[in-house]
Amino acid sequence: MSEDPEAYGTLHKAESRYIDLSLERIPEDAKGAELTNPLNKAGTALGAMASIREDVINDGRMAGYSEADWKAKIAYHVIGGAVTPLYFTTAGGVSVAFGDSIQRGVDTWAWQWGNEMKAEVDAKANPAISDDDVESYPRDVLEGRVRGTETAQKYLTDTTN
Repeated sequence: MSEDPEAYGTLHKAESRYIDLSLERIPEDAKGAELTNPLNKAGTALGAMASIREDVINDGRMAGYSEADWKAKIAYHVIGGAVTPLYFTTAGGVSVAFGDSIQRGVDTWAWQWGNEMKAEVDAKANPAISDDDVESYPRDVLEGRVRGTETAQKYLTDTTN
């Protein structure tokens, strides 16, 4: 469900509604664990949801990076393979290779083009990762969120690298 934005949104909305109901059930005179436990559980759930969202976003980012690297490498080798062997012979019969000099320009261009493609990937992914919306949570919610984030990240760690 985490890779389907609509399904993720439905799940997140349902969890948010459940949290809302749980918080409404806290007695007005609640103190100690009776107050902090529901807040902490809410933060845990939100932290896990945020980690899942960020994991999917970063998987997409890494796929975009790989695609950018591949395109830049192909361009580098195709263009570089064509220009590197270029040379000309002077009137005096001296051969002057100039393809390697052109290849240096291709190196720079391919590197810059790859970085531009990665910047486009970042521009799509970065706005979705912002945690500005959670900065106003009470301390107990944030502690639970951290716990949920750390727990989820243990299971979401990419071990293929």
